[in-house]
Amino acid sequence: MYVLCMLAYYVRWHLERAWATLTFKDDDTTHHHDRDPVAPATRSDAATTKAQSRTLPDGHPTRTFKTVLDDLATITRNTCTHTASGATFPMTTSPTAQQQQALDLLERITV
Repeated sequence: MYVLCMLAYYVRWHLERAWATLTFKDDDTTHHHDRDPVAPATRSDAATTKAQSRTLPDGHPTRTFKTVLDDLATITRNTCTHTASGATFPMTTSPTAQQQQALDLLERITV
């Protein structure tokens, strides 16, 4: 049970890091390696601007982790039936540009 919970947390951690550019999360990782782990975390200027304006640098609205997941949940696989022949076939909806951007960011995850 604990292993499953830890695995789920690990997957979420990777997703949050991959989607940091789409969400309110600070995506400036240049100072993480030399940051004092005991000192309070400081937000970068870019993250502060992103949070205050609620928009990304490309003009799209900033989202939360949950709204990115909710947006991706609208990609569905439907089973379609041809009326004349009765043959069935699967059809997956095409992702929007924002959904495709989120999916492309997942390909950058390295373990």
